Amino acid sequence: MSQRVTIPAATVALSCVLAACSAGDADPGGNGPSGPGGPVTVVVSSDPGSLDPHKAVTSAAGQLVAFAYDSLVHVDEEGNVVPALASAWTEDGTSVTFELGDQATCADGSKITPSLVAENLSFVADPENGSPLNGLYMPSGAEVTASDEDGTVVVETAEPFPFLLNGIAQVPIVCQSGLDDRSALERETHGTGPFVLTESVVDDHYTYTVREDYTWGPDGASTSADGTPSAVTFKVVPDESTAANLLISGEVNIATVYGPDRARLAGQDLPHEDLQNVAGEFFFNEEDGRPTSDLSVRTALVAALDLEELADVVTDGNAVPSTGMVTLEPTACSGDTVTGNLPDSGLDAARAALVDGGWQEGPDGWTKDGQLLEVTFVHGTDKPLANAAELTAARWEELGVRVDSVAKDSSSLSEILFSTGAWDVTSNSLQVQFPSQLVPFLSGPAPADGTNFAHLDNKEYERLAAEASAMPGSSGCDLWIEAEAALVENLDVVPYANLTVPVWGRGVEFRETAYGIDPLSLRHSG
Repeated sequence: MSQRVTIPAATVALSCVLAACSAGDADPGGNGPSGPGGPVTVVVSSDPGSLDPHKAVTSAAGQLVAFAYDSLVHVDEEGNVVPALASAWTEDGTSVTFELGDQATCADGSKITPSLVAENLSFVADPENGSPLNGLYMPSGAEVTASDEDGTVVVETAEPFPFLLNGIAQVPIVCQSGLDDRSALERETHGTGPFVLTESVVDDHYTYTVREDYTWGPDGASTSADGTPSAVTFKVVPDESTAANLLISGEVNIATVYGPDRARLAGQDLPHEDLQNVAGEFFFNEEDGRPTSDLSVRTALVAALDLEELADVVTDGNAVPSTGMVTLEPTACSGDTVTGNLPDSGLDAARAALVDGGWQEGPDGWTKDGQLLEVTFVHGTDKPLANAAELTAARWEELGVRVDSVAKDSSSLSEILFSTGAWDVTSNSLQVQFPSQLVPFLSGPAPADGTNFAHLDNKEYERLAAEASAMPGSSGCDLWIEAEAALVENLDVVPYANLTVPVWGRGVEFRETAYGIDPLSLRHSG
């Protein structure tokens, strides 16, 4: 439903809140899912493509990868880092030392060693290997060493990487058989995870069978727990209406449906969890010479809008007010950076902002130093975004601002934002899990030398972000929240709406994260 700025695929995953989702029993007859302990079927909207856990670039692949691979540490539903393959760790400035546990085995029976883990992390850290996890979850160029004798792995970074543990929690560890033949990873699994891929048909389905000997999950989680499915099949269903039909008929257990068919599912009394994804967010091009480099113009454009009304339109009536830019669960930091930082709304307030900024209203619109106030507004083509864009342009034109409204698909929008620079306002959004992931998009060099696409130069943000970056993990959250608030207060970015995204269940219990279902949370509920 929403288009957004293109960032590495792991960042642009569907945003889901980590919460239990309990559903009623599946239909007992026909071809519906089996009872407790039997198989479970999950809908994915597209074929995952390559299943190489270090190279996967789709959200569907990320979901499947989680069922077959473990990581050194895990982030629980409260956002805390807890042991996984590593039993303990210590942080020291720009390094972290992991102590490996001794229980985990690969599906082929081989053991996990520090040297093997180091080989995995080094592969991802090397930018020459082209992993989308590089720089996002694993510091680019990090030095990784191992001691098989001591059972330890050490990761050292040249500069602070504030959410290093949270990031490493998203780096799957591949067994030696997979590292020896990386091409096999595209269609096979070689991991220590709770499930093994046993059948795959491209563009149709992927079946993972449970490992009954799995006992080394976070907090001692194992596949011997009551209700653990014997197998999980990911069924490729691109059409939401079809997915809804399959869920109603009991042919699948889990599906994400957030378009018009959500009303039909709600009428069936199917339990669901309302998850969140950024849907409404404005960025302004602050390059010298652009009208939106003027704070009075940004203030007027925001004040002219009824953001609550706009939120309803951009989400088709399924909005949650935004409290910040970081939404992918489990989030590393939580806080409200929006409330109290946006200007009062109304055309009178908008006109006053322009007058205070030295603009004069005339028969042809607003002018300043002989320059007519006109903006190029680029936005997505999806219906809710297009409807919201139409309403936005109408409000600005009512203010007396000339608007060139340009609708483009995602790839064309990225070209405009990161290359041509022919824009003043965009309604595309960024989706991230850690506030540190925003830094290169909100500061530093502009295209073509960097990714600061809006040409932001907010010194307060840069100062606070630099201080926060020197602090490990959640210890810097207060500073990160202050830093983001400085952006919102200066109207460098205006987050105003999140979209509720229901993940519907039938006959199962599970937890969702930004990367999909937590495999060890998946249970039959009856």
